[in-house]
Amino acid sequence: MKQALFYLFLVILTFYNITYLTLLTFFPFPFFGWISLFILSTIWVYLFLKLVFYLIFKIFNIDKKIKKFYLFLPYPLFMLLWFGYSFVPLEWQSSFKEFESLCEKADSKEVIYDAKNIISLWDNYKKINKNILFNITEQYVDFRIKKIIILWYYKDSKNTIQEYKIDNTYSWLDIGMFAKYKRKMICFDIQKYKELQEKRGY
Repeated sequence: MKQALFYLFLVILTFYNITYLTLLTFFPFPFFGWISLFILSTIWVYLFLKLVFYLIFKIFNIDKKIKKFYLFLPYPLFMLLWFGYSFVPLEWQSSFKEFESLCEKADSKEVIYDAKNIISLWDNYKKINKNILFNITEQYVDFRIKKIIILWYYKDSKNTIQEYKIDNTYSWLDIGMFAKYKRKMICFDIQKYKELQEKRGY
């Protein structure tokens, strides 16, 4: 009975913490929402790992007990490391340096079309020419960097296929807990990010 009440209380508390996270975070207790969510997520991960090990030991008939501390410790440590990593400036991250280098080599400092802009462009051309088509493909350079290849073409009044290809566009993923500028940055965002840093006095 006590265990059932504990799980019910945990579910209700988790639900309300997620639902009112913004409210809890900013009013009336700064960061209270994030801290409580961190504690609750740690409890849920601990319970999940406890169940996993219980099932493994049961299936393989292992007569052994694992210390609760060992089940509890990995997740909070991982989250704290991730939280700390989120404060590392982008300029210090090797992946961002590579992304910046690729953009410079590609000479992609002009406004680069992202998927949203291409779709908008496509919609505008559709009104003029119904034969216009475009295709966007992404190739991984590494885990956080992608090369974006955009191909769009249409038939003009002389029935000639006009083809345009932008193959020097790159995107980069900020994997920090808190994105410093955008979660997904394109080449054009590098300059915007640096301007923002200068305004902040970094």
